[in-house]
Amino acid sequence: MKDEFISTVSHELRTPLTSIRGALGLLASGNLIELNEKSANLVRIALNNSERLVRLINDILDLERIQSGREPLAFRPVALGQIVRQAIEGWRRLPMLPEFS
Repeated sequence: MKDEFISTVSHELRTPLTSIRGALGLLASGNLIELNEKSANLVRIALNNSERLVRLINDILDLERIQSGREPLAFRPVALGQIVRQAIEGWRRLPMLPEFS
């Protein structure tokens, strides 16, 4: 019952989040309206956070599929150094919170 609840909630969250991410992407592109620097930074932060939430929901759904046996794990060798470099780069790209006066 818990797994079904998690799956349902994850699917229900993904739909509105996709719309929010699309709207934020339009705002961030500057094609819709021109934003001042602070507003543009806030939109970029919100866009990055919405993308992180979508990835988190997708991870939850993947785990649910793995646990249910619908998607078996496939083990393969990986280049650990490359994965560590990607993780460090990901952390470097995280947006910093804007300073408000």
